[in-house]
Amino acid sequence: MDPITIRTPFVVEFEYWTLRPGLRLNLSLHLFNEQGVLIFNTTSVHEPVWHGKPFPEGLFRSVCSVPGDLLNDGLHRLEILVVRDEGTVLYRSEDILIFDVQNVVEQTTGWHGRWPGAVHPRLPWRTELVEQLSMSPPLPM
Repeated sequence: MDPITIRTPFVVEFEYWTLRPGLRLNLSLHLFNEQGVLIFNTTSVHEPVWHGKPFPEGLFRSVCSVPGDLLNDGLHRLEILVVRDEGTVLYRSEDILIFDVQNVVEQTTGWHGRWPGAVHPRLPWRTELVEQLSMSPPLPM
């Protein structure tokens, strides 16, 4: 199996049965780092097909996509909650998945320590020359 790095996107899938028709359910996913800090909480309340609708009896699958270039390196653990009517927790399971995120060599160039912070997002940046002074060196090509 390939290692999970700070660049790796991944998908978390949950399959669950609803045995009582008419429940309005959503899932809530909590991601913690190795210090126990809650990195993020995401929920299926914005899922376009089933949000706010009563679930019939049946087997459901909910999928959450986590992009690469978001998590910092280190140990992470997932917790899942099944919630009724966006407020009543019906089921909670801690440590459903524990995984290690590794740094990548290219990221450590010029920096020889752990990246500070709970996340390590690779956000888009843009730099522009606002005004060049005549004495300054020429623009980079």
